[in-house]
Amino acid sequence: FIGARAEDLVFLDNASGGLNAVLRSVAWRKGDILLLTAAAYAVMPNTAAWLKQRYGVRTLRVEIAYPVIGPETYLDPVRRALTQLTPEERAQVRLAVFDHVSSYPPAVLPVTELARCVKAETAGRALVLLDGAHALGQLRID
Repeated sequence: FIGARAEDLVFLDNASGGLNAVLRSVAWRKGDILLLTAAAYAVMPNTAAWLKQRYGVRTLRVEIAYPVIGPETYLDPVRRALTQLTPEERAQVRLAVFDHVSSYPPAVLPVTELARCVKAETAGRALVLLDGAHALGQLRID
């Protein structure tokens, strides 16, 4: 039900361990920027604090206004946050992390559009990590 080959899947103990494994494997540099929405999975602010202390990574936290009325609820604030950065700062956006289905508040994020937005605003330099833990079994993933 996820449209992937078995050899392309990795089973983990939990989502927090998976997110931390990915975030700690990035070759961070001082001044790099990690983009998170305010609805990011609960472990993310803790890991962001560790990345700041260890590597000097800056977190760009994007506030989202609820209730969700459509894809623009997420797209507009993310785009605005990225366009308000200087060109030099945009070049430092190293990774954007989005939940496919956020746990609090519960919402389905427009992940394809968010990824395209981040790629467009960073000239393709930023990586995008999608946390799909809550999407499995609820949404068709392909």
